[in-house]
Amino acid sequence: MVIGAFVQGRAQSSGPQKRQSQPPVQHASWTSNLEHTYDIDEKTFTDIGLSALTTNQLVHLLVWSDAQAKKAKDSVPTVSFACGRDGGSLQNAKPEEYEKVRLYVSASGDAAEIISGVRERFRTMSGIEAVYSSNEADLTIHLVALQSKAQGTGQKIGNAVSVVVTQPCTWKLGTYTNNYDMFQDQWVQVGYDGHEVVSSIAAVVDADDLERQRKMNAGYKKFVRSA
Repeated sequence: MVIGAFVQGRAQSSGPQKRQSQPPVQHASWTSNLEHTYDIDEKTFTDIGLSALTTNQLVHLLVWSDAQAKKAKDSVPTVSFACGRDGGSLQNAKPEEYEKVRLYVSASGDAAEIISGVRERFRTMSGIEAVYSSNEADLTIHLVALQSKAQGTGQKIGNAVSVVVTQPCTWKLGTYTNNYDMFQDQWVQVGYDGHEVVSSIAAVVDADDLERQRKMNAGYKKFVRSA
């Protein structure tokens, strides 16, 4: 080491040593970069005593300040929202997975003819893949299908079907994850003939919601292929 060699040299010398003058202390001075980067103007620089620091001390202070700011920023949980199948993630996705629109039908009510008819219509529709949970789907169709009956006689007078179309979404706060549905469409379909009711529901969903999703899937497919 240089210091060790210097000490060793002083110990071996029997003659008088000439005192070496110390280099002047380099105190920190204000520059415009401090104002641009740290919002410290020249007056503030002097008022808070930064001018009393050496250049090295000021550098260490700024490095420490940056580290504390980054630590504070990293400690704040980030919030994210994403919609679509698998929480909106395209990671590891393959282009062919977006060839078809994934559809999930959730249904309740006593109009079994309507419920089974809607499910069968979408299951056989070209470009549609039926899935068995909302999280797997691009879109979910919620049906509440009821038979309308005459009061007193109980005779069937028609069908009333509430139709709601949603898209599965995920929100994340730090490590916490939860799912919710994004509303897309809603209406009530009424009619006496079950086949006509089923056809009307399928036609509306196909022309509006499915067509919009087909365009989105085409965009996803193009993105995944180019990634």
